[in-house]
Amino acid sequence: MGDFKRFRGAFKSLTGADPSSDSLQDRIIVQKVGYLLQHKKIDFGYTFGWYIYGVFSRELWKDNMENRQHVK
Repeated sequence: MGDFKRFRGAFKSLTGADPSSDSLQDRIIVQKVGYLLQHKKIDFGYTFGWYIYGVFSRELWKDNMENRQHVK
């Protein structure tokens, strides 16, 4: 299980916005930012693999979708 709270803070610090799951493009950006941060040795506990639009973490996707429900 990843540390979405820490990831959310890092994402917001980099992009100026909360991670979004509103559109496909938003979800792809969340995945790529998560992967790039991990590649730079900032680990949030997510495992990435390759999928249709590039890197993908099912755990990050799930946490992001759950976060969407809590924000609204």
